[in-house]
Amino acid sequence: MLLGVLGIPPVLVALIAGSWSEAAVHAGVATTMAVVGRAASRRFKADGMQENEALVITAGGFVLAATGAAVSMSSAGLGAFDAIFEAVSGVTTTGLTVVADPGSASASLRFNRAWAQWYGGLGFVTLASAMLGRGHLVNRIAGMEEDDDDPLGGMRAHGRRVLAIYVVLTVGGVVALWVLGAGPFDALLHALAAVSTGGFSSSSESLSAFGVPVRVAVLVLCVLGAMSFVTIHRTVRDSWKTAIEDVQLRSLLAMVGLAAMLVFLFEWLAGSASGAAGMGNALATAASAQSTAGFSTWSVGSLTPASKIVLLGAMFVGGSVGSSAGGLKQARFLMVLGTIRRRVIRTGMPRRAVWVPRIAGQKIEPEEARRILGLAFGWVLLIGTVWLAFAAFGYAPLDALFDVVSATATVGLSTGVVSAGLEVPLKLLLAVAMLVGRLELIAMLVLVAPGTWIGRRRSTS
Repeated sequence: MLLGVLGIPPVLVALIAGSWSEAAVHAGVATTMAVVGRAASRRFKADGMQENEALVITAGGFVLAATGAAVSMSSAGLGAFDAIFEAVSGVTTTGLTVVADPGSASASLRFNRAWAQWYGGLGFVTLASAMLGRGHLVNRIAGMEEDDDDPLGGMRAHGRRVLAIYVVLTVGGVVALWVLGAGPFDALLHALAAVSTGGFSSSSESLSAFGVPVRVAVLVLCVLGAMSFVTIHRTVRDSWKTAIEDVQLRSLLAMVGLAAMLVFLFEWLAGSASGAAGMGNALATAASAQSTAGFSTWSVGSLTPASKIVLLGAMFVGGSVGSSAGGLKQARFLMVLGTIRRRVIRTGMPRRAVWVPRIAGQKIEPEEARRILGLAFGWVLLIGTVWLAFAAFGYAPLDALFDVVSATATVGLSTGVVSAGLEVPLKLLLAVAMLVGRLELIAMLVLVAPGTWIGRRRSTS
């Protein structure tokens, strides 16, 4: 039912643009979603929510949203596989595109891409953050408020807070970009894609098509989208000191600064960057990679191998838990570092001594550390498998690895490997990588293993 409602804005934009056939397809998709959703809501009644159901709802919701978006985008002339790729890239807030020239695409398609990223980012923050990691340390570090007795009620309360912040940031972003020189439609599209850390641009030149003030405003929105929304809420409610005390935000900004300095240094040594303009481009690229937004001001494919490796690391780690950003997440990265630190310190301690590392005052228990290391290993395994397929097709190893990590971390920066001419099997592999990277492996495995949830409802009596 919700996806049916979310299908209304693309219909209106298509009608305003005079794209009657696209409007008809959008309306058909929205109506189908609403009718099926209404029928299901009358047939099935919610009575509490189990973890397996939460995982299925989250993963299934994204797959269903991508399916509807793919049908809508196919009405703009995209082939079936290109429409699937573009839709998955949209709802997962990745931003990789196989549209050769977005600037020449219909207004309806350009809006549909940005809109899919906006509600995909909102859906991830509300559903995944509130349900997928319930009870885990990463949620406590992010300050997620939980109610173990009523996860559905807790998710709704969290969703209301996130929606308010999301809408305010989006509206403020549209106004700011319009005032700073972007046209009204471009301002809308880039605000939708920036707050969701999506990265779809209305121009094939991405942010290079705009002046410095617009670029800065877009990147500020991207960083805000990569912050924990709980931190933003508490900063507005309590004090600006809340943001300063957020360990994830401090780590995020530190990594942006470090990546920017290294990229500028490597490009300066190669003679391809200098002065304020070079530093500005390095900072913009680092912020886009770390926030997993995917906007670009440089041609990533022309960067030095050292710069690409730095950006690979930034994309892999990503933004904060509780944000719309992708990647492994700052809290998890800090937990991995804490676990490594514990292992090193333990070598010099008495055998029976006990020392438990902490992050933001929270203990990193061994079980939590194993869970995070397992997740990181799963990511590496997925990236390696998809990368091997690209190698089999003959793509340059580093450039292929860059784009595979960009897809898995839902970033959107590309060296040029991902394009309209990419082979169909690789497009489908990247679509799977984007979904798994956004929702995480366990949720997708539960979804495709019906035996874990069909007929598995515990009695509430």
